Amino acid sequence: MSGMDIYFPDYYNKFRCLAGSCPDTCCAKWQIVIDDRTLARYDKVEEPFRTRLKNSIDHKEKVYHQINDRCAFLNEEGLCDIHSDIGPEYLCRTCRVYPRHIEEFENVREKSLALSCPEVARLLLSHNGKVTYLHKENDRSETYEEFDNLLYGILCDIRSLMVDIIQKRELDISTRFAMVLSLAHDVSRRLVDNNLFDIENVAEKYRNISIGKFEAEMKRRIGGRKPPYMGGGSRSRRQREKYYNGMNTETAIRLLESLDYFEVLNDYWPDMIEDCIEELEDNGASARTDINTMEGIRNERENERFDIMMEQIAIYFIYIYYVGGVYDGRTLNKLKAAIYSTLIIAIFIKTKWLESRRLVLNRCVEYAYKYSREIEHSDENLELIEELMKKYSTMDMVAFVYEILGR
Repeated sequence: MSGMDIYFPDYYNKFRCLAGSCPDTCCAKWQIVIDDRTLARYDKVEEPFRTRLKNSIDHKEKVYHQINDRCAFLNEEGLCDIHSDIGPEYLCRTCRVYPRHIEEFENVREKSLALSCPEVARLLLSHNGKVTYLHKENDRSETYEEFDNLLYGILCDIRSLMVDIIQKRELDISTRFAMVLSLAHDVSRRLVDNNLFDIENVAEKYRNISIGKFEAEMKRRIGGRKPPYMGGGSRSRRQREKYYNGMNTETAIRLLESLDYFEVLNDYWPDMIEDCIEELEDNGASARTDINTMEGIRNERENERFDIMMEQIAIYFIYIYYVGGVYDGRTLNKLKAAIYSTLIIAIFIKTKWLESRRLVLNRCVEYAYKYSREIEHSDENLELIEELMKKYSTMDMVAFVYEILGR
């Protein structure tokens, strides 16, 4: 029996925790779940720290208590007292592993770094090269009771093709996103029809596609369409109609309003969305142009930086989630969700650009990791985002891409 294949992005081993220097520590604002093995080890810790552990843990919920939204063991220097007083081996699994993330498949582990960590977001958004995925093996092996190795292999091949397409920097970023949406749609149709062996023909089509014909076909099909309103209903009908009639800024607002659909995890999140919407509304017609073309940036290098950021974010989401469709078959919704997430972050970044007329890495990082914390740290939200994507056709999503990222 073969061993375990392990894959990880080329920047994976560059991560170093900022500890007390982190701008938004992971030891605050959310509950940290403690695994049973670590809880058992805490019973054997010597006094006086053992009493502190007992008094600072909710043993029923298996989480650390919080004091003013901070873990009870997070000291004034932003460091962990468990780590410093009794050693890193006593950290719970969550604290030992985060922001490292693992997707599990039969005899395969796909490692990544969570975008919800500010330092990971900085690593990703400042990574100008084309991300590659490294491989190593170990001697472990396993057998899942039910696992579709054929489908898994097909989805991995399609995901690799998607990454190749998104990294074609000679093409507009919007064209690249439209192509992977179209590819995912065509693959999904074959999966529904149980026509797996035709998927290679689909892949070959996209490897050799005429870009000019593809762009013309996409633009012909979306034409002047106005994608369905995606909001959660918090705004009046008159306001929705006002922003329903335009293209770029109005679409950005509608997409931001769709975030009403999700569970709120952090108190700052609703204000952050509303501030962005107000900024877009206040900019009026000038914003309508700028949000689409970033007109006014005379430095071509900044346009290129923005496109690379969008490339890296999209690949991040696709890498983690698309192949998970081997378990539930929802490959198209996962791909749509990846593009949707990228577009939301793009809107935040472009809106902040409207304020300063330049891209500021720290601001881009902030929007990326805060979005990730809201969506990826909630199983409910991860489920809701796929449910939301069921409501919109592939061409709706293509229209969003062209309206937010430009034609």
